[in-house]
Amino acid sequence: MRDAHARPVGWTEYLAGFHRDHAGVTAQVLGVSRDRLGHTPYEWLAAAAARGRVLDVACGNAPWWSPAVDRRYVGLDESLRELALAQRAGASSLLRASAVAIPVATSSVDVVTCSMALMILSPPPTVLSEIRRVLVPGGILVATVPATSPLRAGDTVVAAGLLAALGRPLRYPNDALLADLPRMLTRAGLELVADERRRFEYPLTTSAAADLLVSSLYLPALSATRYRAARAYLRTVARVGVEFPVPIRRIVAVAR
Repeated sequence: MRDAHARPVGWTEYLAGFHRDHAGVTAQVLGVSRDRLGHTPYEWLAAAAARGRVLDVACGNAPWWSPAVDRRYVGLDESLRELALAQRAGASSLLRASAVAIPVATSSVDVVTCSMALMILSPPPTVLSEIRRVLVPGGILVATVPATSPLRAGDTVVAAGLLAALGRPLRYPNDALLADLPRMLTRAGLELVADERRRFEYPLTTSAAADLLVSSLYLPALSATRYRAARAYLRTVARVGVEFPVPIRRIVAVAR
């Protein structure tokens, strides 16, 4: 990750390398991040998907899978490393495939989940059309993506320090399209029914936690110097011990 960031690289190539070299890192960070009620982002996602047959698109290492949902759960991802971790965790129904060509029959699942991936899956209109194709009429899509709010007063100072060390904001390929999400969903045959944001906290209290956090960020073309600066900054903050803000947006849409 360090040296690869020193040269220009397209998002497709970058993501393939990221999930090969850092499989499961997102789940390691989000799995210990909690909201004010003590819930993780995965529990928040699963709470809206608690019925019927589920297809987990871009499932990664299947962080919200559990034995209780195994019989109705299918995970789909392009990364062999992520799928290997999902299988090791116990998920029994896994597909290696792209979100733009889902190998599942039309109108065959009740719920599609997509955790922290809509901002990078391309092209989004095709992905959403595929999701609509496999959903039964009245089926639901539940997706989470990074957000910029809500934040507390002190959060902006900590986050601004990280962005200063990186020398740039955190950006994703589909930011502009997600800003116009209702229209994009409508065009795919989906209707937005809920669009919520919630603040989670990541315990940034050790150097290991700092290193894990910076390694979980999507940072294509970042120089090794900037990467080291971000890691050093987070390690400094960790000596004091803070709850690093992780705001997340949850989208729920119904198949028309």
